[in-house]
This record gives sequence, C-alpha cells and structure tokens, in this order.
Amino acid sequence: MKLPAFFVLSTLLWGRAHAVSTEGAPSAQRDFPAQTGTSNPPPQPDAAHPPAQTPGESGPRPNGLTFAVGIGYGVGFGTLYSPPTYPSVLPTSNFDPSMRGTVSGQLPISISLGYRPIPRLAFGVALGHAPIFLKDSEFGGSGSDRRLGGELRLHIIPARPFSLWTSAGFGYEWFSYSKNPGVDASMDVSASGYDFDFQVGGDIPMTGPLTIGPYVGLRVGTFRHFRTMCGSRGCAVTDVDIPDANRAAHEWLTFGVRGGFTIVTR
Repeated sequence: MKLPAFFVLSTLLWGRAHAVSTEGAPSAQRDFPAQTGTSNPPPQPDAAHPPAQTPGESGPRPNGLTFAVGIGYGVGFGTLYSPPTYPSVLPTSNFDPSMRGTVSGQLPISISLGYRPIPRLAFGVALGHAPIFLKDSEFGGSGSDRRLGGELRLHIIPARPFSLWTSAGFGYEWFSYSKNPGVDASMDVSASGYDFDFQVGGDIPMTGPLTIGPYVGLRVGTFRHFRTMCGSRGCAVTDVDIPDANRAAHEWLTFGVRGGFTIVTR
C-alpha cells in the first residue's frame, strides 16, 4: 500500500508545479510588453546591390566624350542673294542665283566631337563637307558645301531603346561650284556666310558604347560674301561683300543617318 500512495503523491506535486509555471508566463509578458509599430530598416544599396532603376531610367546612361559621323541627302532652297537692280556690284544677267535653279542636291558628311556632362545634355563642335550635284551641267562641273560650327544637343529621352534628341547649332558656311555651261565657257562661283542648324533624331543602342539612328536637319543661312570668275563672254569677275539690301536666306533640308561612339567617364 505504501508504493501506490507514493505514486499518487508524486503525481499531485507535478501537476501543482506545472500549474504554477503556466500561470507565471502571462505575468512575465505583462511585465515586458512586446513593442509594436517597428519594422526592419530597408537594406542600403551598395556596390554589390545597386538601387533598381525606375521604368523611365532603364537602359544605359552614357556620360563622357562623344564622337559621331553622319551621312545623308539634302536639297537646297532659297537664293544666294536677292535679285539686284541695275547698276549693282552683283551680277544682274547671265547668272541664276537661286539654289533650286543651280543645285539638284547634296551629299552631306558630318563629323562631330562633343562632351556629355549629364545624360540629357551634350555640346561640341561639328565639321561638315557635302559634294553638290549641279543642274544643267552638260559639259561637266563640280561643287561642294562646307561648314564649321558649334552645337548644343538635348537628349529628350536619354536612356531608352530609342533615345530621342534635338540640337541647335551656329556656324560658318563656304559654298562653291565650278560649272562649264559651254564648250569654251567656264564659271567659278563661291559664297560664304553664317548659318543656323537645327536637327531632330534618335539613337538606337548597338554593341557597347555604339549607337546609330536617323535624323532630319534644317540649315538656314545668309551669304555675306560673293565671288565669281568666268571665261565666257558677257560674264564679269565679281568679288564683293553682298549689300544688306540684297542679302537673302537659303536653306538646306537633309535626311540622313548618324552613328555615335561614347567614351564613358562617369
């Protein structure tokens, strides 16, 4: 009888100790309430885990030196100078000063070097050379249109599959051609002056820092100096500054393609 009584007493003591331990747990939680309203701090970006770009910033964002080459086809409008009244220092006969009456088109080739300090802005210098195609040149002839100037380029969408940009520039133009209107006749014409250049285009990323894309350009200028030399009868030699009253605007409308290369410095 002593052994069963021992087991009964042990069971009662174990149950009492378990009840005391479970009653003390809520008291400990009341003494140390859990903090609420806190969250883990967000992870900080580092070199191994850069911050994610927003949808508008997707793609490469090259900053640095830029080099570009363009080629296209252009047509001319306007005139070398407005028709003078006789007497004048400019030719009044046997010469057509209109661009459309003399030039059928040109093949502009441009080279530009610039710097892009931020993704949306670039500036630099541009050099252009364009062989021109003459009209009514049965006995041969050739010509060219050259330009040197500066430009400011705004990248409207700097980092997309198609990066849209627009540019404005100011420079100096040299226009010249040599024409043979007859078997024993020749005429050399040259004019020079300032012009403004406006372009709109887009860059499509290729491999690495290379881009390529189309562009449309409009140049508007005014010639300030005019010169002719000819061997045909009735053509006088002229080398004069165009009077203010006879200065007129001329334009070149160009469609082309442009490839660029960026030396990234960011």
